Amino acid sequence: MNEENKTGNGANGAAKPTPYQNLHELDAHFNGIAEKLTNMAAKATGDLKTEIDGRIATAKLLRHQVIGLVAGRLADFETKQAARKRGAEAFAAFTSVIQTAAKKPGCSIINTLQNLFQPNSRKAPIEPQSG
Repeated sequence: MNEENKTGNGANGAAKPTPYQNLHELDAHFNGIAEKLTNMAAKATGDLKTEIDGRIATAKLLRHQVIGLVAGRLADFETKQAARKRGAEAFAAFTSVIQTAAKKPGCSIINTLQNLFQPNSRKAPIEPQSG
């Protein structure tokens, strides 16, 4: 996780919560619930203690499931964002090659692409571009 994904700025320049900050707050909320239930269980006896112990276990299980699910979705989103960025960079590089070939006098864009994508095969002859 990089820093740009952990902090953000709102429209007015104030810091806005990011998905990671929200995830941390959600985790803290679940931990707070479990802590309150644990404190209640320490004071309780009999059936009430048994019921509270069951709710503590449920709260911990829900925390594990929810936090795991949200963290997984955030990781998937980051992976997709990184793939989009790589795709944009590849497109920019490809565009640069085309623009360079187009600017060279006597250079064919088709031949440049053939040479680029088939570097080990016989090089295509360079044909001058007509007008």
